[in-house]
Amino acid sequence: FGGETHTFSILADHREENYRGVVDGSRYEKERTGLAGEYILDLPSNTTLSGALRHAWNSGFADATTWRLALSQRFPTTGTRIHASAGK
Repeated sequence: FGGETHTFSILADHREENYRGVVDGSRYEKERTGLAGEYILDLPSNTTLSGALRHAWNSGFADATTWRLALSQRFPTTGTRIHASAGK
């Protein structure tokens, strides 16, 4: 609308591990499924805002939800930028 760029990405992944222990011969089965999304807003003022969220369902340990928020300001005349982010 005002020259900004919007980017939205999604990710789905699934992983299974099935193996037998060398020492004791025990069978192990692990499974993980994840779903994630990220949104990036790039403004004409050389400012970029982004946010991401991911949830992972795990059989080997507790399920986890992680997130990230970030802000970046570019200074084209000097070729530098400042960046701040927070997340879990």
